Amino acid sequence: MNAWVNRHLARNLARLGALITAVTVIGGSLGAYAARPLADRGWLAPVYIALVLAAVVCAFTTPLRRWSAVPPWAFLAPAACLLAWMPYAVQVAPNAAAATREIDQLTLAIFTACVALAGTRGAPTGALGVRAGWAGALALSCAFGLWEIAEKTYLFRQPLAPWTERRIPVGTFVNPNNLSTAMIAMLAGALALRAQTTNAIARYAIDALVAVGSIVIIFTQSRSGVGALIILMALEVWRRTTRHPDASPQAPRSPRRRYLRAGAGVGVAGLVMASFVIPSLARINPLSELWSASWNGHTASSDRGRLRLLQASLRYLQESGYLGSGAGSFEPLLKADPHSGFKATTNLHNAFFEILSQYGVVVAAVMVAALGLLIRVCLAGRLGRRAPRLDRDVRVEMAGYLLSFVAFACTASSSLTYQTWWTILASACAVWWAALPVRRPAPGAQETGGPPSVVDRPHVAGSGVGASAARPPVVDQALHRLQ
Repeated sequence: MNAWVNRHLARNLARLGALITAVTVIGGSLGAYAARPLADRGWLAPVYIALVLAAVVCAFTTPLRRWSAVPPWAFLAPAACLLAWMPYAVQVAPNAAAATREIDQLTLAIFTACVALAGTRGAPTGALGVRAGWAGALALSCAFGLWEIAEKTYLFRQPLAPWTERRIPVGTFVNPNNLSTAMIAMLAGALALRAQTTNAIARYAIDALVAVGSIVIIFTQSRSGVGALIILMALEVWRRTTRHPDASPQAPRSPRRRYLRAGAGVGVAGLVMASFVIPSLARINPLSELWSASWNGHTASSDRGRLRLLQASLRYLQESGYLGSGAGSFEPLLKADPHSGFKATTNLHNAFFEILSQYGVVVAAVMVAALGLLIRVCLAGRLGRRAPRLDRDVRVEMAGYLLSFVAFACTASSSLTYQTWWTILASACAVWWAALPVRRPAPGAQETGGPPSVVDRPHVAGSGVGASAARPPVVDQALHRLQ
């Protein structure tokens, strides 16, 4: 009876955590479009408090041995370092109001991402919540994007923005660059969910959703978004065309299926070429317009302006003694700088340089170290020789999240206070965490850090994304007798 209760409790906790993670991911992608109605009704604070309390329950019921792993701290370490540096950043900030506003938004974004990470509990069920959340966010972003393309009506209208007069979607992210780069993470999560499911109908539905999402990204005419999409699709093609070494040999495919796929590929390639060659199609081809815009004077001037902004941020960092010029300080410093060359105040357009310039080299070094760990895992599959090698599908998924994280940081006007940006990094750490095998305590040893019975099923390398299996009790009993 006690064992049944323990298993039931563990299963419900895993499901609760996955639900919390999915809701957090979807809610963060909606941004103000979801926050404003809740705030108008006075529900925003209770919703956040409920999510935090549920995440605390998930965190304290996760065995301590799971928290001793590296993946969760690859996110928590830079987040904690940034939070710890905030008092100094507020003290030296030249504009108290701007500093307070940025600190409030940044703290909320980090804690929201921590809720998503804690909800996963380092378990395969939690990783499923991450993927389902991004797939749900992709479906909503596609719906908003297609509606904006068709109706030329925007959720958040900005009359001065050049894209409001064209069919360029912005969704809930206000800016096409933000939308396109955030959708890369949504596509990565949806593709990982497809790799995990075995239902043919669900796979076809996800493929259709990914295709629509790719079209929306192309219509944003964002160079970073389209470039990241090409890299992501190349990774997905590699994942699908290379058989896993532990997988069973597949049955030979029929020549008819090969011919159909080859014909479909030739047809798609022909349509793409025609959209550039035929004038009537080229006029409505967003890629053709993107290619032309990439070589005009406005784009070149914008690129030079971004470079000057980065140079100004490094100058402010040097003047601060490399400890940071303070929270929300870049815009006030740029406005007061007679040598900036900018007539109007603008954002830095690079979150990494924003962290470096405003919060100093210490916080930036911790962030770079965390990203270095994640990139190493994606490339090598593990951190050390004795560490278990990650499944190929998990590495591709992590690479998709990191691709989105970097693209979002380098193109958005200021992604530092975006909940989605921090949640993307937390998602990469969460799926890595869930893919690590569970090290069970020795027979008879007492589990610490939560109920002894709350033990998640281990991930089995080579069994696919999010695959897991529990060792049969008969095997445990046999091993115990041998000991």
